[in-house]
Amino acid sequence: DTSGVSWGLYANSGQTAANIYTFASTLPVGGYVEIDISLGFINSGGTVGFALQNSSAVNRFEAYYIGGSTDSFKLNDAGGQENVTGVTTSFGSSSWTNAAFQTVRFTLGASDTYTLSFNGTDVSNTGLDITASDISQIRIFNFNAGSGDPDNNQYFNNLEAVPEPSTYALLALGAAGLGAHLIRRRRR
Repeated sequence: DTSGVSWGLYANSGQTAANIYTFASTLPVGGYVEIDISLGFINSGGTVGFALQNSSAVNRFEAYYIGGSTDSFKLNDAGGQENVTGVTTSFGSSSWTNAAFQTVRFTLGASDTYTLSFNGTDVSNTGLDITASDISQIRIFNFNAGSGDPDNNQYFNNLEAVPEPSTYALLALGAAGLGAHLIRRRRR
């Protein structure tokens, strides 16, 4: 947590708690979304994580943990669902206590590809592709992690979108305007 404050989502009895944070524009190639996650305890079948979506709330990428699975964080992208591989962090609920955040970073590549890291270590999964790179929001969620607040809460912190999409767009427009000014100046 940051100074005792984090986003906490509580859900049990088959319910889902979720929040959506919309970016000012779509994530550019080379940009990344980074978020800290703390799992706590998750009942068997409960699912907690985040999704990167387009403006119509269609998932382009998901990273989540399913309670009862054997130490495995999951990815769901254009290739379907698969276990995260190549990261040495144990994904068991016992190691992801409410006080132990893990930093997850999604970096958008060219041609609808991406890289993903946990605490600075890249996953070694192959075929890291998404259906389209029109990512414009993040959805954090907790589906039925269980009762026992705060132990079964899903906690998130330190959400970043870099470069912040609206700033990136302004810089690109500014550079284009400067280039046009220099071209006009040379013609004199």
